[in-house]
Amino acid sequence: MMMIQQPKLVYSIFAGYFFSNLLIILAGILGIKFLARVMDFPYHKIGPSILLFAVIGSYALNNSMSDVYVTLAFGFAGYFLKKLDFGLAPLVLGMILGELAEVSLRRAMLLSDFDPSVLITRPISGGLIGFAILSLCYPFIQKFIVTKRRSKTS
Repeated sequence: MMMIQQPKLVYSIFAGYFFSNLLIILAGILGIKFLARVMDFPYHKIGPSILLFAVIGSYALNNSMSDVYVTLAFGFAGYFLKKLDFGLAPLVLGMILGELAEVSLRRAMLLSDFDPSVLITRPISGGLIGFAILSLCYPFIQKFIVTKRRSKTS
């Protein structure tokens, strides 16, 4: 109804978005040289400021120290995972898609009267689960193949 009753307002909003996007692109193009120089800063100078902003941002979210503690706990967990050579991408994907996957699993279980066999009997879901298991086992299989080849060559 807004498009019919107030077309000038709607087109003004669209024009504002269009010009703001053009200004953002222009600022990005002009500012990329300066922003790229941030990568040249030594980490021991920029790291504490990143930590400070992360703590301030986590506190400002709900004005709660428990959020700061959670931030620090995940920071330490991330540090140890990085030291143990865990990949960052799977963790980020898990954090982002975890809730969606949980809701979808709950919906599938409700539709199938809580029969878990529906997850592997359907071709698409069975294939995806098989691919997930294969991708989880791939590092172990690759390590086994490499050690097998080394034992044959020596």
